[in-house]
Amino acid sequence: RNGECGIGKSSRYIAPTVLNFFSLNLMKTEKVVKIIAFKNNSIALTTTGCIYTWGKNEHGECGLGHLNRVLDPTLVHFSN
Repeated sequence: RNGECGIGKSSRYIAPTVLNFFSLNLMKTEKVVKIIAFKNNSIALTTTGCIYTWGKNEHGECGLGHLNRVLDPTLVHFSN
């Protein structure tokens, strides 16, 4: 409902659903090695160390610099 499924829609899902984002957008050498799912947000870690977040983001928990809902996995950029 708040994008926590990461499939680009805010609909409710009651069955496991493939996250096509990762198969369509990651480099062929990069794979998701871990997904952490919270109540309203999710985080994915890839083999190259990239972090993707998505979900409600009401308090900025996605770490993207805004408070908008994030419906698709979005790369978190870190500053030095």
